[in-house]
Amino acid sequence: MKYAPAAYIKTFLFLLSAFVITHQSFAQFKSIANPTKGNCFTPNLHRSPQSEVWMSWQQKLASGKHALWMSKFNNNSWSKPIKVVQEGAQKWFVNWADFPTLTTFGKNAIAVNFLQKSANSTYAYDVKLKISNDAGKTWQPTFTAHTDGTPTEHGFVSLAPASKNRFLAVWLDGRETAKKSHDSPQHGGHHHGASAKAMTLRAAFFDTQGKPSQPTLLDSRVCDCCQTALAATDNGFVAVYRNRSAEEIRDIGYVTYRNGQWSKPQILHSDGWKINGCPVNGPSISANGNQVAVAWYTNARNQPRVKVAFSKDGGQTFGYPTKIDEGNPLGRVAIAALPNGGAIVVWLEMKDNKTLLQLCKVSANGKLSKVETISQTSQSRASGFPQITIQGKQALIAWTQVQGKATKQHRKSIKKQIKTVIFPIK
Repeated sequence: MKYAPAAYIKTFLFLLSAFVITHQSFAQFKSIANPTKGNCFTPNLHRSPQSEVWMSWQQKLASGKHALWMSKFNNNSWSKPIKVVQEGAQKWFVNWADFPTLTTFGKNAIAVNFLQKSANSTYAYDVKLKISNDAGKTWQPTFTAHTDGTPTEHGFVSLAPASKNRFLAVWLDGRETAKKSHDSPQHGGHHHGASAKAMTLRAAFFDTQGKPSQPTLLDSRVCDCCQTALAATDNGFVAVYRNRSAEEIRDIGYVTYRNGQWSKPQILHSDGWKINGCPVNGPSISANGNQVAVAWYTNARNQPRVKVAFSKDGGQTFGYPTKIDEGNPLGRVAIAALPNGGAIVVWLEMKDNKTLLQLCKVSANGKLSKVETISQTSQSRASGFPQITIQGKQALIAWTQVQGKATKQHRKSIKKQIKTVIFPIK
């Protein structure tokens, strides 16, 4: 038997390591300093119709209370942060998966939501809204998005600007679950009971004074605690969410709003994921005109996948989905539509026992770019859900970076910090 010279072995190992590094390459993501401070988490990104980008986030204060902040991104820097509201005597519901959102609307109006406890039961909380008509300088009194008055779960809100100085809100509404127990500890504490009284999906428009119009039941049976997502198109709106069939199939559902009317619920693609509990892993949607892109996670037949599907007609129909992950995704997806009809997707994936925040560009015909690693992160709930939006020729990405590991005895040892980077679009 002949043995290779040591020099050949070294060359081989060098080439092998170079291949591995290339395969898992960290792209040239540029870190952008942001105005968040210590103990900040749950970033949410919004791009206005005028291509202004805003970020909202929560902060846990030294007092143990929480505050909701926002800042505007312009010329690759963030404006001085604005404190929207601070937790008072009435406790907030603060959660890794159900978090505040923001939308601009009208000329200088901004609407934000947060979650406030409505009763002592752990998962009894309401969707609270605040409106500013002067770009955040002053705020109107807080009001509740829904009028049912039940001490049940209301959350997972999506907001979007609408015509006639209004904005649209879509949320999960538990008013029909009033007789169901709300104290299951599964999946971060949200309830998942088998009662026939299911979680519902509801919507309403609000004007600059908070007056509601067109309150609508969109779907009478949906997954209890997966995020909703909402996008405006040239023809109206598309809302996506995780549906829940009587047989516990939890695939992605969607409804559209056109000509003043909401459509009946439809299934975007039949993955056939049967699961007897909520996976806490909702879809993401983005649109440019009537070009709509949706990303989601599924684990049908115990095969974890991140998929993307496109619509060319404002969400009336969707093409066959494209798988974009590398084989072991955790989900937590976010998507941003590109002007050319494609999209950029970010998600979490396990690789070599590491949790990575991944990025991939996908064309409207399903052609994929190389998967890029944005950062190593954590699969813990505290790391939350990444965000992405497009501004000009770059993508802006935000996520919660976690240091430390939570235990029942040392939960406070976790440190959270919001990271923001930009990624050039070629």
